[in-house]
Amino acid sequence: MAHEPLTRESAAADQLDTSAMALAAYAADQLLNGDPNADVATPNEQFHWWQSYLASRLRDLAAAVHLGRPRLFITQVRWCHDALTAKHVETDSFRQALLALAGVVQTEIPGPGAEIAQRYIHAAVEQLPDTPAELPSALDTDTDTGRLAAMYVLAILEGDRRRAIRLIHDAVADGLNIQSAYLKVLLPASHEIGQMWHRDELSIAEEHFATATTLMLMSQLLARNTPQAPNGKTVIVASVTGDRHT
Repeated sequence: MAHEPLTRESAAADQLDTSAMALAAYAADQLLNGDPNADVATPNEQFHWWQSYLASRLRDLAAAVHLGRPRLFITQVRWCHDALTAKHVETDSFRQALLALAGVVQTEIPGPGAEIAQRYIHAAVEQLPDTPAELPSALDTDTDTGRLAAMYVLAILEGDRRRAIRLIHDAVADGLNIQSAYLKVLLPASHEIGQMWHRDELSIAEEHFATATTLMLMSQLLARNTPQAPNGKTVIVASVTGDRHT
C-alpha cells in the first residue's frame, strides 16, 4: 500500500524525535562549556542531566512541529522555565540551553527541518518571562468540597494517609456522591499537589506518596459506586510515547 509523502513539518518532527538524545548531547556539551552557572546537579551528573532534559524539550518540540502549533512548545517551555527557576536554575541558563539547541539543530538537521525547528525555539526564547508565573491555588475554600480538598491535602502533607482517606469516606457516607468526590475534591487536591511539586515545595517522594494515596482512595470509592448500565462503548486510555508514568 502506498504511503502519503511526509510534509515538511512531519519530516522535521521525525528528525527531531529520532535524533533527540544525540542532538541534546551536543547542546548540553555546548551549554556546559559556555555557561558556568548551569549547575543543576553534581559535577559528574551535569552533562547527563542536561542531555536528558534537553532531549525531553526536543520531543516537546517535535510534537509541536508535527501538529504545526508553536504555541504548544511555547507553553511547555514556560512551564519548564518556572519549574527550573524554582530549583534555582537561572533564567539566563535556561535561555542559553534553548539557544544551544537552536544552534545544534541548525548544523545537524538537514533540509528545511532546521529552519522550522529554529523558528519554534526562538519564538519560545523571545517569550520567556524574567520571573516565574504566579500559580493560583487550585483549592476553592469557599465551598464545602474545596474545604474538604484542603483538609485532604493537609493530611497528606502531614503523612497521615489513614486520616486523608477517612476524610473522604466520611464525606461520602454523609451524602457526597462519588463523582463529586472525584471531580470536586480529588482532582483539585491533585492539581494543588502538582503545583507544589512544580514550585519545588515537595520532593518527588512526597508527590508519589500523595499520588499513591489518591489512586488507592479512587479504587476504594469505585468499589462503593453504583455503576451505570453499559452503553456499548469502550474507552482506551494510554500515556503518550516516552512517558514513564502510569
